[in-house]
Amino acid sequence: MSKRVIWLVSATILVAVGLFTSIFFLTSQKPLNSSNESLYVFEDDQLRTADNRLLWDANVTASTSNQSSLAEFTCPKAATQAFAFLAAPGKEREINGGWKAFSPTFLKSDNHVLQPNLKLSGLLGGDPGPQNVQRMGGDFSLGLACTHGGNTVVDAVSYRYVNVTAGSGEWLLTEK
Repeated sequence: MSKRVIWLVSATILVAVGLFTSIFFLTSQKPLNSSNESLYVFEDDQLRTADNRLLWDANVTASTSNQSSLAEFTCPKAATQAFAFLAAPGKEREINGGWKAFSPTFLKSDNHVLQPNLKLSGLLGGDPGPQNVQRMGGDFSLGLACTHGGNTVVDAVSYRYVNVTAGSGEWLLTEK
C-alpha cells in the first residue's frame, strides 16, 4: 500500500471516531444553560461552588457576580414581578408544569433584583411543591425569573443546575 492510501484510511478512521465521540457526548449531557444572566450562589456572603454541600434550609441568595453577593439582576422593562424557582431542567421558562417549587421575590422599581432568596425550604408554591421535591430529590434548575401578564409570561431567567438528595434535601450545585 502506498503512503497516501494509508494516510487516507487513517484520516477516515480519525474522523469517524471523532464524530462518534461528539454524538455520544452531545446526547448524554443535560440541556445547555440558557440563562439571561450569570447566577452565582452565596451563603452568608460566601460564594458557593459545586464542591459545597448545602442544607435544605440553607440561607442562600443569588448574584450576577462571583465576586460580590450584592450584584443585581436586571429584569426586562416588561417584567412586573420576579420569582425564585426550582424547575425541571429545560423547563425554566414554563411556569405551569415546569416550576416544581417557587416563591415571589422583590422586584425593585428600576426592574432590578438584589439578592433574591433561593432558600429551597422557602420556596412555597409549585407542583409538586417543595416538600415533595425534598422527599423525591433529583436534578433541577434553581434560579430567578422575571415575569409579566399576571405571572403567565416569563421574560427572563437566570439559573444554575442543582442536584437535591432525596429525603434530607441536601443539595449541590452542578456544572451541567
